[in-house]
Amino acid sequence: MRSRALAGLGASFLAACGGTEPIELASSYAVSSVGGAPPPRLVGATVECDVSVVGGHLSFGAAEQFELGLNVLTDCSRGGGSPSEATYGYTGTVVVDGRRVTFQTARGSGPLTFDGQVAPSGELNVVVPLLVPTADEVSVSYRPT
Repeated sequence: MRSRALAGLGASFLAACGGTEPIELASSYAVSSVGGAPPPRLVGATVECDVSVVGGHLSFGAAEQFELGLNVLTDCSRGGGSPSEATYGYTGTVVVDGRRVTFQTARGSGPLTFDGQVAPSGELNVVVPLLVPTADEVSVSYRPT
């Protein structure tokens, strides 16, 4: 079942490219860059804390399901606290239209929709909103694993 969903996503990418080589959407990805630079990457700060994205994952499953996560280090040693790491994420469904990937989350306060774009290199570039503390959005590139 999972391979059928991934094959359908891959076929969508092939149609968008107009090429003869099949493009297959990978089932899993890892963060390769945050804001255009490799992680760890500072994405926000307060008077007491620095917030950095240190990694993350993106995976696709059956029935166009996705799971996206960002590993975040919050270092509050400046304010007398200690560093802590947590993974923040979204789950939901995905729709592929050419190289555009639209994510719709399954959140309690109502769905949140955001987009990504598949680069010719196969990397998936996504602007992730409202996930990381102190940052309204984070620009992330995921590479297939």
